[in-house]
Amino acid sequence: MSIQEMREAVDMMSDSRLGAFSFTVSKDDYADLVSAGEFASTDQARPLLTGVLFEIRGELVRAVATDSYRLCVIERGLDTDSPYCGESALIPASLLSDALKGFTKSTGKKANYDVTVRVSREMVSISASHPDAPTVYSGRVIDGTYPAYETLIPAREGIKECPAPVAFNPRFLASLVKVAPWCNDSKGSVPARLESLNDQRRPFTIVGVCPRTRNETICLFMPVIIA
Repeated sequence: MSIQEMREAVDMMSDSRLGAFSFTVSKDDYADLVSAGEFASTDQARPLLTGVLFEIRGELVRAVATDSYRLCVIERGLDTDSPYCGESALIPASLLSDALKGFTKSTGKKANYDVTVRVSREMVSISASHPDAPTVYSGRVIDGTYPAYETLIPAREGIKECPAPVAFNPRFLASLVKVAPWCNDSKGSVPARLESLNDQRRPFTIVGVCPRTRNETICLFMPVIIA
């Protein structure tokens, strides 16, 4: 089967099954969204947490990942208001990363192109518009109900000054530099804003704003309790 035939087959599969949707973003936005996978679990005994949850929200696509100790939420814009608003899929973090690495290897780091993610009820395919990246990466979506992560994110009106002293697991903080926007920040110009509900029993929120898109990244960490 040729690459074009494979893409057409995936399109027909996506259009013919309940819950099918797709979205297209720039290569840079795809890389940013995929970086959320750094917060996904590698424990295969918890398959739901090994994936990145993609949600379509009007003119935004949101990527969410957690290993139950850390949470990352990254949003990037779509060119138009998506007709698939409300759709979501849990995609293996390893598949998303493999596709990005494959596209980069084929085209080089400086190439500009779009990436399309097509989801059916059971399958997902990831393709690039660049002629030097003909490979279509595909796999199964992860079946199951993702944790209700939004309940952990404090409402803006509840934010207060952070209590002092406060400490975090340094391994968790080190993971910040692996996700957008900080992973693209070679000059250290993107600040990380620390927010809390003034309650050390609740996760602390670290927020960064992408200079290129002005979209926020929200990361949550549980602090280390200091007596």
